[in-house]
Amino acid sequence: MKKIKNLIFTDFAFLFLLASCGGTNVNLSSGEDENRAMVVWTYSSETKESIEKYYSVAFPEKKITIVTKPLDAYQTQLDGALRTGKNLPDVVALEISFVRKYVESGRLLNLTELGLSERANQELFEYTNEVGTADDGNLYAISNQASPGGFFYRRSFADQLWGDDSPDFVQTKLSNWNDFLNVAAELKANDKKIVSNVNAAQKVFNRTREQRWVEDGKLVIDPQWNTYLDLTRTMQDEKYSNETVEYYPGGGWFSDISGNDVFGYFLAAWGLHYHLEANATLGDQTSENDWGFIQGPAPYFDGGTWFAGIKGTTVSNAVKDFLNYRAFDQDYLQAWALDKSDFSGNKLTVEAVENDFSNSFLQGQNPYPLFEEITESITGKNVSIYDGSIGAIFSECAVAYATRHSGYETLDKTWAQFKNTVRNTYPNIEIN
Repeated sequence: MKKIKNLIFTDFAFLFLLASCGGTNVNLSSGEDENRAMVVWTYSSETKESIEKYYSVAFPEKKITIVTKPLDAYQTQLDGALRTGKNLPDVVALEISFVRKYVESGRLLNLTELGLSERANQELFEYTNEVGTADDGNLYAISNQASPGGFFYRRSFADQLWGDDSPDFVQTKLSNWNDFLNVAAELKANDKKIVSNVNAAQKVFNRTREQRWVEDGKLVIDPQWNTYLDLTRTMQDEKYSNETVEYYPGGGWFSDISGNDVFGYFLAAWGLHYHLEANATLGDQTSENDWGFIQGPAPYFDGGTWFAGIKGTTVSNAVKDFLNYRAFDQDYLQAWALDKSDFSGNKLTVEAVENDFSNSFLQGQNPYPLFEEITESITGKNVSIYDGSIGAIFSECAVAYATRHSGYETLDKTWAQFKNTVRNTYPNIEIN
């Protein structure tokens, strides 16, 4: 809860900062300083690695300083730098949970004015541009990565249940949420769990809902959330999961990957390399080369990193060159995709490399064409500045409802608790 409260406070403080500063950058010169190193802030060691491995090798003459900060302190430190105008970076990495907060802040370089939006609209997947485009219609953040999500499943389990482990067949068994619960019941009858954590499907609903948490200053509860709440309660009542905590070290979620009782995981494209392959073997347990990939009940995306320049930077030419490179340079993008086994956000890159991803871990399946199909069908318009904060409040309420915690016995009570917490956190949001 402490982490969630800190996140909420950070968002609230930042909104206050924008109101008090009028959305202008402070204490910065508009002149170019060609001799100064461009400063990049990131929360990911992978960003630092890719810059050093590709960008700095391709352009050794470019001066660049990379500062990696802990994710849980990233927004607080960036907000502080924006407030004071001191020690500001020139480029920032922005994670999906808070990218919209900065896109709408008025503190980022306008990439449309910088001449990047036309090419972005031609080459990059639409949803990534939607996430990086503010309500004023201008592009402020850009991504070289797309993160389509689906369901990775154990082929041996499918073969035992149905005598067919092919992705086409398994997709017919998991084409909607009713089917998902039916399969969960079949697995339970065979001493298996359909997923590791009870709230595994939240990331799917989070990206398939039609409405943002706040529209025109009013709290909006998308009708799909009721479906999700009832799904999680059924999952909990029927013990369809191992009740682990996603991404929590030592909590069982990772070790379930190598175990022999969890059927599958909802993961984005990057999860194949970073989670499944990395955790498939643990001790004498292994699930290596026993996986397949399908879309599952609905197309969605999860995670991703966007990059943006800070308004008022004195090295805007260097910033433009850097963003151009990350989003459009095909030598870099193709090498990165093949090196990381990840899915590119650039359509030209996907076209060039998609036939090179037959994966032994997936028993020879090439997931790239399905990643592409999913990416073409998802939207980024439902991402908002409140996803990190209000989304975290909802997550706690959803688990409390699933477990029938006192005060959360019914949907009405759960939504009342949710609204009350949002009201106390954001008194300026209209709540009916």
